[in-house]
Amino acid sequence: MKYKIFTTILIFLTCTTNLQAQNTSLSLAHAFMQKGELDNAMQAVEVAAVHPETANNPKTWYYKGWILKEKFKKQGMKDDNFSIRRTGSEAFAKSISLDTKAEYKSDCAKLIMYLTASLYNEGTDNFNDKKYKEAIPFFDEYIKEVSLLSTDSLDNSAYFYLGYSYYHEKNEAQAKKYLEKCRQLKYPDAVVYDFLGHIYDNEKKSAEALKTLEEGTAKYPKDKPLAITHVNVLMKNQKNKEAVTRIEKALQSDSKNLDLYLVLGTACERASAKDSVQKMMYLEKAQNAYKKALDLDSTNFMANYNYGIISYNKGVDQINNQSYDIDLLDLDKVLNQSTDLFKKALPYLERASRLKPENKNTLMALEGIYVHIQAEDKLAQVRTKLQK
Repeated sequence: MKYKIFTTILIFLTCTTNLQAQNTSLSLAHAFMQKGELDNAMQAVEVAAVHPETANNPKTWYYKGWILKEKFKKQGMKDDNFSIRRTGSEAFAKSISLDTKAEYKSDCAKLIMYLTASLYNEGTDNFNDKKYKEAIPFFDEYIKEVSLLSTDSLDNSAYFYLGYSYYHEKNEAQAKKYLEKCRQLKYPDAVVYDFLGHIYDNEKKSAEALKTLEEGTAKYPKDKPLAITHVNVLMKNQKNKEAVTRIEKALQSDSKNLDLYLVLGTACERASAKDSVQKMMYLEKAQNAYKKALDLDSTNFMANYNYGIISYNKGVDQINNQSYDIDLLDLDKVLNQSTDLFKKALPYLERASRLKPENKNTLMALEGIYVHIQAEDKLAQVRTKLQK
């Protein structure tokens, strides 16, 4: 009987000694933490982290996370591979998962947000400096670490910044992943739909591209880049009349937009090429669009050239469409009409040539006009330029 009592006492003393040893590890860790001796504190807490008696104690992991948080504060930007912040966030997350009494839960959540905020801020700094490649890993790590706590705690702009950055780094697969996440979350930025429209168009998924852009323009009817992307994709898919309608709608709320008038003119020209019945109507609309553009900027090369070349081509068509046996009086009438069209085109093409003196298409059109109106001196000058 004495032997049994002695054995029981021995077992009790052994267990008590082990428990005290582990509690001592946490006490030591805490003491070192208070002194700022972080390496010693980490050694003590690592002992507690592997012992069965304290491995599942939320205090152990709270201490570990706190020590790593303090190490990060000292090292700062030297945490290039995020190992300190990642391990710290993981420790806090584990403490929360073990903390059935919620003793440390609130503090751990705040400290995870502290560590991850530094990732978000560094990512934002790179993003604002247009260092998209450098920004990506910060936002990626931010999302991973905040997700240890709860995705509800995420700042959804991180998804947007990631998608935007990947898009500018030409990684459209990853860009699509995060931009679609933004779309799902109804992130409030027209760029989401603009970039996704481009991506689906590049993937030859025209139906998905147009669906996305239609959704975007319905949400953001006044966004210029989105409207232009939508129109360009419509025209690329030979939906020129729809493009014209879309631009005219956009211009109702943005009547001083030079780019929209230029795109409208292009869409009308393309529509005219596909519709022989309404060809002249669309060409007239195109010239009206270019004229509106010139009212906003008389030095715009595209508006000057396109306005002039439409009149020039009309004059050429007047001549080329006549039969060889046309009556001389009728021919004279046609030539007069062509001359009027050439003279209408001339000031715009001359201005375009001054804006871009080496543009060959402009010089060739001017050559044709000068031949027709017999402007010998100007013809010689243009031909000299063409020979160069």
